[in-house]
Amino acid sequence: MILKYILVVFLLATATATVLAKENEPEENRYLLEFLSDLELFSNMKLPVLENAVLSGVWNKSKSAFAFCAKGIKTLCLVLIKNESSYKSVDVTAVEAGNFGKLGRNISFYDKYTTKATKWIERKDGLLQIEFLTYAWKNSQRYTAKEPLLLNKSGEPLYR
Repeated sequence: MILKYILVVFLLATATATVLAKENEPEENRYLLEFLSDLELFSNMKLPVLENAVLSGVWNKSKSAFAFCAKGIKTLCLVLIKNESSYKSVDVTAVEAGNFGKLGRNISFYDKYTTKATKWIERKDGLLQIEFLTYAWKNSQRYTAKEPLLLNKSGEPLYR
């Protein structure tokens, strides 16, 4: 009986926290969703997929850049760089191929995979640097690779 009560309280608390998180979603995330919804890149992507991508993305310390990956049929990784009134979107999806290169196998080898932006790396030279992490699974075995991506001052990626 006590276990049932604890489970019910836990489920209610989890549901309440989820609703509160949505209600208290930062203004930046709402604006990002509106901006991304208007991009042709996301015209075939369902809104819940895009919302999850934005919620799992990361802002840099100064909130001048945002990075995330969205997975539809394929993965799309973007860095959004804030300007006066909008964002410049930079497609950095190739970072995922770099991670698969580190794993030593083609994407098609794996049963499933996911890539996400994990953290911004502080720099003092005015360049932006973000780390992307790829998880890939084959026969229930997980493989992991990460790639730091450097962007120049205009936002263009500097791949290795």
